[in-house]
Amino acid sequence: AREFYNLMAAQKFIPNTPTMVNSAKVGQSLSACFVLPVEDDMAGILKTMSDMAMIHKMAGGTGFSFSHLRPKDDIIATSKGKSTGPVAFMQAYNDVCSQIRQGGVRRGANMGILHYTHPDVLRFAIHKVDEFSLTNFNISVTVTEEFMEKVKEDTKYVVDHERSRMVDNIIEEIKVAYTIRDLDLKNVRVEESVSKLYEICRATHDDEGYDLINPRTDKSVDRLNAKKVFDLITKLAWQYGDPGMILIDRVNNSRANPTPKIGLIEATNPCAEQPLLPYDACTLGSINLAKFIHPEDNRRIKDPEQSRRVKEGDLDERIDWNGLKDAIHTAIHFLDNVLDMNEYPVKEIDQITSMVRRVGLGVMGWADMLVKLGIGYNTTEGCQLAEKVMQ
Repeated sequence: AREFYNLMAAQKFIPNTPTMVNSAKVGQSLSACFVLPVEDDMAGILKTMSDMAMIHKMAGGTGFSFSHLRPKDDIIATSKGKSTGPVAFMQAYNDVCSQIRQGGVRRGANMGILHYTHPDVLRFAIHKVDEFSLTNFNISVTVTEEFMEKVKEDTKYVVDHERSRMVDNIIEEIKVAYTIRDLDLKNVRVEESVSKLYEICRATHDDEGYDLINPRTDKSVDRLNAKKVFDLITKLAWQYGDPGMILIDRVNNSRANPTPKIGLIEATNPCAEQPLLPYDACTLGSINLAKFIHPEDNRRIKDPEQSRRVKEGDLDERIDWNGLKDAIHTAIHFLDNVLDMNEYPVKEIDQITSMVRRVGLGVMGWADMLVKLGIGYNTTEGCQLAEKVMQ
């Protein structure tokens, strides 16, 4: 305990916010990152909403894949009605989250994710054109290498230079439609414009595009040109910051998922640094690199030429490598202990985290370290030092 205290008191290591604010409280939930499953039935959707609320109450953030939900206007067998689709339920999650500050200390944060083969992918991608409704969500589309290859192949069918201008006009139409106060009229106007987007992106040749698959029936319902979908996503990301893209096949074929027999990763936490299994959680912490420069070397080299002449041997003397190593080992010990001290608000999370024991250790203070060493952020020396520090 003394080692942990000294490390934090010296600001060499800081754990995530829930660990700082919830320790020693009743029901101490100490993790920041969670992923919850969203199943295609009302009971499952509402259970996940309740679980989300309890996690946010304890200052955690949540990620969801909405890819298993049937698309908008799909049939509901019990009521013979039509589904509102993933976007509507994501908005409902957002609205609940708006009423619950994360642990009473910060705004709620969520990640909403949809697979590129979902029939509502364009409706999902365009949703954050309305910058005032989905305020507690980042959103991302999960794609695969197969999709990226299809983007290359479908490029030959993208020859209409007026298309980009048409897309810009439709995006503006949707943005205006979202400002309408009459909900029925707003929905009509939004759907009219979204339909135009699907028309523009629809594949029309036999060897063009990829299938949109209804997750309820597992059958193809449409085909879209991958290049046009990709162009729309990148345009929206540039203009509005969303949606992002997650290379989900690489996530599941890498060290990001070291326990593939437990399940596949479909979503990440809100900041996307942690791909997690359903009901998985992760405790985070950061090593403050700026605190590992020997005091006598805390000087800034202002001459660029002198900066470029910095030798690797000089860096070894200036950086407290042994202290950094000790801090990393102690920090991992700390984070692993946090897993056992955690009192999770959802029992399924307790079960998964006990099996996986996932922790995340990152860095902060990198720019400050470079300033103290007099090394330019965009220099060769800076890149080489980054590789050495991270190794």
